[in-house]
Amino acid sequence: MNWEAIGAIGEIVGALAVVISLVYLALQIRTQNREAKLSSIHEITTAHRDVLSQLQNPNISDIWVEATTDFENLEPSKQVRFVSVAVNIYKVSEEAYYQAQSGRLESHIWQGMVAQLSEFHSWPGAQQVWRFRQSNFSQPFIDFVDSIAPPTLKDN
Repeated sequence: MNWEAIGAIGEIVGALAVVISLVYLALQIRTQNREAKLSSIHEITTAHRDVLSQLQNPNISDIWVEATTDFENLEPSKQVRFVSVAVNIYKVSEEAYYQAQSGRLESHIWQGMVAQLSEFHSWPGAQQVWRFRQSNFSQPFIDFVDSIAPPTLKDN
């Protein structure tokens, strides 16, 4: 075998190694993207669960029931507690909104969160909190929340 043939074989092996490396890199990037998406879903759903778990506290759940229908007549200390929970719900929803917009949150999970947000946002107490606190949120999210139609009851 002459040196030219050995050189040609070396070039072929080198090119093949580059192709294999690129395929491996593409698979690694794909796996990382999938893991990032799953991590995002986990973080959002955990935050959402954490906010809603506050309602297991009897003091908060009693305030919640009162505030969703008659926020204005609550004692000031109860208003503060309700506002805190409500703002947290909106903040978690804002994070989910941006994750969904960036493609890091599966649409079926986002749609479920939108349904819950829509229901929450339809309550008079939540709407009052939104009017007073919406300046704490980004304009795209404000526009999104303002566009949410409250849920309707379907005839069965």
